Amino acid sequence: MRNLRRLSLCRRISKSSALQIMLVAMVVCAHLRKSLMLGYIKGLQYIIQHESIPLSEEKKILKEIKQLENTRGEVIANAAVRAKIQESVVHMDKEALQDLVKLIGGDLDGGRKEQQAVRSKIQQLDDGIKAVDKQISSIWDELKIVTDKRDQAQQSSFTFRQQLDQQVKRLLLPKP
Repeated sequence: MRNLRRLSLCRRISKSSALQIMLVAMVVCAHLRKSLMLGYIKGLQYIIQHESIPLSEEKKILKEIKQLENTRGEVIANAAVRAKIQESVVHMDKEALQDLVKLIGGDLDGGRKEQQAVRSKIQQLDDGIKAVDKQISSIWDELKIVTDKRDQAQQSSFTFRQQLDQQVKRLLLPKP
């Protein structure tokens, strides 16, 4: 029964009013975060002032208070930005919101087209890299063959030189 009530309530709410409700909820959450943070800071300060705690723990609490106070400005700024967004959306009509959605959708389509162009360029470059890798591989194979032939030529040159040296020794040495 409750689900039917929720469903009928959801059907009655138009898209723009649902968006307004959502934005109001975001602003309320930001305000709650800010008030909760302030309450937490006050609680930590109370602990430091009224309870006897070790110095090391007091330093940790002070450090945490400083961190919270540093982020307090960000929370307040975020709340202000959300309030401005909520105010601007409340004043927008349904057609303006649809135009904004179309504009964002167009930007997304343009981004997708750019991404596809970049992917095709990357694919072309990858194909080029593969072709160059094949050429390098074939050149290495040729180098190995040429190196083997050079080594064989050096070896045969070495053996011929030894044979020549032996023949020269035999010719130059007197026969006993």
